[in-house]
Amino acid sequence: MARPPVSSSTESARRRRPTEDKPLRKRRLDARAVEAKKPKKELPVLTTAKPLSDARSLELAAEFVDHDVSTLYKVIHKKTGALGGNAAGGAIYGEITKNSMGKILEYMQEHCELGRDSVFLDIGSGLGKPNFHASLTPGVAVSYGIELEDQRWQLSLSNLQSVLKSGSLYSKVNPVIFTQGDITDALSLEPFSHVYSFDVGFPPAVMAHVADCFNESASARYFISFHQPRKVLEQYGFEVEEIGRLGTSMAGSSEGHTVYFYRKTEAPRRSAPKDEKMVDPLFGVGFQVVQQGHDAVLSWVEAQFAQRFSQGRTRRQVQLAKAAAPSSLREKKLETFYKVVRRTPATAKAK
Repeated sequence: MARPPVSSSTESARRRRPTEDKPLRKRRLDARAVEAKKPKKELPVLTTAKPLSDARSLELAAEFVDHDVSTLYKVIHKKTGALGGNAAGGAIYGEITKNSMGKILEYMQEHCELGRDSVFLDIGSGLGKPNFHASLTPGVAVSYGIELEDQRWQLSLSNLQSVLKSGSLYSKVNPVIFTQGDITDALSLEPFSHVYSFDVGFPPAVMAHVADCFNESASARYFISFHQPRKVLEQYGFEVEEIGRLGTSMAGSSEGHTVYFYRKTEAPRRSAPKDEKMVDPLFGVGFQVVQQGHDAVLSWVEAQFAQRFSQGRTRRQVQLAKAAAPSSLREKKLETFYKVVRRTPATAKAK
């Protein structure tokens, strides 16, 4: 049977179908390639952000510092409490509140040239809060605390260890060190530029000795005390002038005290060359350690604990070790600083 004839139009349609599909796919690919080569239009960024003003930048920086200070006090409170040890009340040991200490340091920055180049000393440093605070803001070059009482000094070392082992504080605190000693063994207050002390309970003999050391020290410029100008200038003999005062609050007590800021008026009796950095022997060991960095300070603190708490030593051995310690590192009784007036038989009869 013969096949029906195929028209020419049908034959041409059969030929065109496969050939028409290929150009269509190719056209689509070519169109995509062209679109890809075209430069993309940048969409406008809609934002209302503006550069921070200098005032706002300083405000934010202060907020970060306040956060670090709060973290610091939390670490201390967790380790030794608000007062620590045998401190029955904050007013006795001068444990000033965080806010009051912040005001003191702010005043010192504005009026007493306290800055990153300053060397800060706290006489009777206790738990070490003023030293830690000054190491954060303004971040003094060295913050040094000296404490007479053994237990309080041990607590400050515990706080120092905790602060330096805190990951959030290790890189933010500047050099801090605490040593045990009697300030009356000092020959001068070199190399400290700012001397702070909660000296309400200091005996007159101690204050007079501090005055002599302060007057003779070339580096000492400012004295921050809780004694009134009449005592500081007339009774103790500090060669200073008052530049201001602030009210403060005590931790664990409703009692408040006024802090006075003094600036040296007379040239030091004994001055050292500018190139030479003198360090009084009483502070020599502390400076030798603190200048080596935080890790060296941590190692030194751990060595102090190992020595004090005697790994495996008997009680008798500990007592012998304490007896062999230099007299300058032994705790002195408060009565040794005062003249003891004893009643004679005649005085007793008269009463």
